[in-house]
Amino acid sequence: MVIFENYADLIADIETTKDQLKVVEHEIEYWEFGGEGGHLFGANASLNQLEKKNKAKNKLIDRLDYLEKNRRRIDMLLNRFNGLEYKIAYLRICENMTHKEIAGELDYSEEHIRRKWSEMKMLQR
Repeated sequence: MVIFENYADLIADIETTKDQLKVVEHEIEYWEFGGEGGHLFGANASLNQLEKKNKAKNKLIDRLDYLEKNRRRIDMLLNRFNGLEYKIAYLRICENMTHKEIAGELDYSEEHIRRKWSEMKMLQR
């Protein structure tokens, strides 16, 4: 299981995985029969490369599904909150801010933010 530092890391990983998937799809086109790789290196090399590229593509698709599922889960979690609770959850989860930083940003005491965060976590169980 991959643990993300913050929401921005998750979004960046989703975009990177999409880019990697495009590259692998381009490589598959190169090695397909009738493609440039097949003509240059022959059918045997082409088959070996296609097998490798298809395995890589399937792994990337699985990873993208996993990442998207996590993104949707976080979005659903954030959408459960309103007002101050939403702001606290967004800053804590998406911006990876500490209770002290959130308190300064929202002009509340650190203890109040900590208490609200604990209440919010209890409600999610």
